[in-house]
Amino acid sequence: MFDLIAMEIKKLKGASIMWLSLLGAFAAPFLNFMLYMYRKSNGHQALFLDMVDQVNMFILLLIGLMLYSLVTAYCFSREYEEDTLKSVLTIPVGRTSLIISKTIVVVLWILFLTLFAFVFCVIFSLIGGFEGNTGENFLAAFKLFFKSALLMIPLMTPIIFVTLLFKKYIPGMVLSIGIAVCNLMIMNSKYALIFPWTVPITIIKSPNAREYDISLSWISLLATGIIFMILSIVYFRKKDV
Repeated sequence: MFDLIAMEIKKLKGASIMWLSLLGAFAAPFLNFMLYMYRKSNGHQALFLDMVDQVNMFILLLIGLMLYSLVTAYCFSREYEEDTLKSVLTIPVGRTSLIISKTIVVVLWILFLTLFAFVFCVIFSLIGGFEGNTGENFLAAFKLFFKSALLMIPLMTPIIFVTLLFKKYIPGMVLSIGIAVCNLMIMNSKYALIFPWTVPITIIKSPNAREYDISLSWISLLATGIIFMILSIVYFRKKDV
């Protein structure tokens, strides 16, 4: 398993899409930094934790969703796109082990991109002289970003399934764009508490003031992750290459 993970990491290190993912992770802190600098120039307060909260919302609802989906779809479509799957499976490599190793690499990359975004939030806040630049607030921001990333990980399994189904990364990206549109449409409705892709932000921002019990949110999130992971493994094991 460790050899498979190492192999996947080596293959991704030289991929241009990984560098693009870093650019995408940079986008949310940078755009919000510019927004808060504009507000500051007009006499408004620029608070570090306010910017972090805004960046986190961008990541959960839009930028992070599509960025993490891109990384996931690319990682799982690569063997099909480059026609190397037959060669990989003759090593021999168990199909379940291959999916799990790719999933672990995706999780690691999502966590790295989250850390990357957090670091730039801190850097931009220091450059802009925002209020609240303290070690305590930096730690709180890190915990927020890390928790958000963990909540997003189960939602990548439908992207895995769609990518394996169509053997290309484009359908996964189309799905993520459709989900992002749905997020915007229902974010302010009661259904945001049970729609899997808006559940993370409702768990973080409103854990108590809820129309539905929080257990329903967790069930929705975890059931999505587990069901589509099982479907992905079953489909990949049974489907001819």
